[in-house]
Order: sequence, then C-alpha cells, then structure tokens
Amino acid sequence: MEKVKLGFLLPKEDVGKIIEFAQETKRLGYELHCPEGGWSDPFTILGAVAAATKTARIHTHVTVVPYYHPWHLARTIATVDHLSNGRFTLLAGVGNRPPEFANLGVPFHERGKVADEVLQVLTILLTEGDIDYEGRYFRIKGLVTKIEPCVQKPRPPIIIGGGPRAVNDGRAQWPGTKIGDPDAALKRVVKYGDAWSAPSYNDVQHVAYGYNRILEYARDSGRQMPDRFVMVCTGSVNIGFDEEEAKRDVLAHDAPRTLGDNIYRSEGNPPEEARLGKVFSGAVGTPDKCVAMIGELLEIPGLERIAIHLHATDDFKQLELFHKHVRPQLPL
Repeated sequence: MEKVKLGFLLPKEDVGKIIEFAQETKRLGYELHCPEGGWSDPFTILGAVAAATKTARIHTHVTVVPYYHPWHLARTIATVDHLSNGRFTLLAGVGNRPPEFANLGVPFHERGKVADEVLQVLTILLTEGDIDYEGRYFRIKGLVTKIEPCVQKPRPPIIIGGGPRAVNDGRAQWPGTKIGDPDAALKRVVKYGDAWSAPSYNDVQHVAYGYNRILEYARDSGRQMPDRFVMVCTGSVNIGFDEEEAKRDVLAHDAPRTLGDNIYRSEGNPPEEARLGKVFSGAVGTPDKCVAMIGELLEIPGLERIAIHLHATDDFKQLELFHKHVRPQLPL
C-alpha cells in the first residue's frame, strides 16, 4: 500500500523566505502546502514555488472559494497546473470570517450555496474549457477565450475542507455565525471533491466519524470513494529538547501578530488560557511528543496525507529537527 504523504505548510509571515524553504522541503522529500490568511496571494506564491521546485506536489491551504468568480478561479488553477506540470492540488473551503465576506459583497450566510455553485461551474470549466451557465449567483454566456486543458486529467485534484457535525456542534464560531447543515462539507466532498481535509485540532475519533459519514453519503449517492481520501493538518508543531523553551518560541512567533482587540474572533474570542491550550495541543516539545502525535494520526481510517504546521520563529531549524529526529521514528 502507498505510504501516507507528509508535507509542510509554507511560512506566510516572511514571503522572502518561502522559495528557499520550499526548495529545502522538496529536497528532503516532502509536499508543500501554501496557507491562505495572510496578506500574500497563495496562487502567486505557488506559481513561484512550482518554478523553483520542479517535482514536489503543491497545494493551496485553504482557498475560500466564495471569494472567487469561478471563471477567474478556473483560469488561475489551470495556469498553476501548467506552471507546475501537473503538480497542483486545490484545497477548497467555504470560509468563516464575516467581515471579509462583507468587504467582497458576498452574503456570509449563503457562503455554502455560493461555494457549491463555484465548484459546479469550476469543474465544467476545468474539464471542458467553456460553459453556458445561469445560476443563482453566477452567469456565464460562453467565454471569449476558452481555458486551456489542464495537464492533470480530467482536472487537478480538489480536496474539500470542513468539519462534520460532531465537530461543528460544539466548535467556537465568529460571533453571530449560524451553522446550517453541519455535515455540508462532507456532502460537498462526495458531490465535488476527490478528498476531504478535516479541520485542524481534531482528534482521531472526530476525523474517523467524518470519514465514515462521507462513505455513507457516497453510498447513498451511488459514488465509490477511493480507499484513501483523508487529509489532516497537525496542530502547532515546535520541536525542542526543552518543552518550556519550545513554548516560549511559539509565543515569540505569535507576538508580532497578536496586538489589538478581537484578533481571535474567528475562534469565538477564547480567553488566553483556552487559546494557549489549543496552540499547545499539537506537538510543542520533544521529538518524541511529535512522533506520538503523528503516530495517533496514522490510526485515522482512509488517511492519505498529513500537512505539518510549524509554529516557530525559525521554520528552517524546525524542518531540520523534524527530518533528523522525528521522521526516522515514523512507521512510514
């Protein structure tokens, strides 16, 4: 059986270091995931990373698809797929920050329906190159210039991100957020996706629940899911031989971006103790702690890949420590 794939989130605080980090990560044999949420554009970054790495698989992490017109998104995806010679994967989500939706003029409480329409049109554009479509949110009466066929057939893989009911029912949300169908993301996997990315900071039991629910929805719709289609992103990873020093490094990493009020609104504004408990719930400490965390994740049914979230002031040092002291201990 094919081994579970390991990858790393690219650093987003210092764009100038991304290419060098990507090259070193690829040299060591890992995949690359470009996070969205900072000021930089992930597709632009992945275009540069594609040119600089040649062989590593590259992913977005996570593209909020309601922010995009499907024609623009399809054109961008096809471009990166060609630049990477067929190494690109889209990780798509619906988003959770009302102010960003308001700034874009997109109705926040309809974001799931908008995402579904984007994914429906996107699939047609990437596989057929053109479309004549009139929906609730988008109208496209044929393209002036057809989109070039993708390198990957029938299109680049699409991973759908989002939590199952077991997670969403008790999960802190941005104030005023209302959850419609808590299993919407799982149903979206069956309808539009090739794989599922579980939300970060979830235990094996919750991810296994989501995996089994997807299989149920697939059976109900007559779809056969692949043997492995689950991706997880770790909690915060900071490897050090002194756990307290590793915790201090996490806080030093966060210090420049934790000024001001309500910066954690997307998490329900938890008190500092609860927030730090979540941050330190990954693998902040010795290499053995990281080995144990990933060992637990490897028990998830249908697991295909793990994205590792380094939470540190020096990502290069962390990458080296992981490859030297963690990777050799993993049963991969």
